[in-house]
Amino acid sequence: MKKKDLVDQLVSEIETGKVRTLGIYGHGASGKSTFAQELYQALDSTTVNLLETDPYITSGRYLVVPKDAPNQKVTASLPVAHELESLQRDILALQAGMDVLTIEEPWKASEVLSGAKPILIVEGMSVGFLPKELFEKTICFY
Repeated sequence: MKKKDLVDQLVSEIETGKVRTLGIYGHGASGKSTFAQELYQALDSTTVNLLETDPYITSGRYLVVPKDAPNQKVTASLPVAHELESLQRDILALQAGMDVLTIEEPWKASEVLSGAKPILIVEGMSVGFLPKELFEKTICFY
């Protein structure tokens, strides 16, 4: 399926109410952020939030190296590298109509996502480690 066709299909599903919370996840540099941004721009910005999950990835300096594997490192490909409880809390808050203040990072300023917006796109590797029940639909990029 061509990207434009997928965007059009998702816009239709979202605008008809079939999908309210969409998860987009996959490998690093697979195109998920670009796709999520294109989908977000194809929708009415007064009705949709885009929650990017990169700020929920724990910095390597805060991760503990296992004593029995001192030469190994934890990467974002492992669930332990993600602050999933906080992310799940923020998704549930938005779904319940509450505003959320996103995490500030050096590459992205914090912003308020409005709980009044009925549509939520959640994008990033962390989505793959969350319970699928949080989403009406998920898309994985390889």
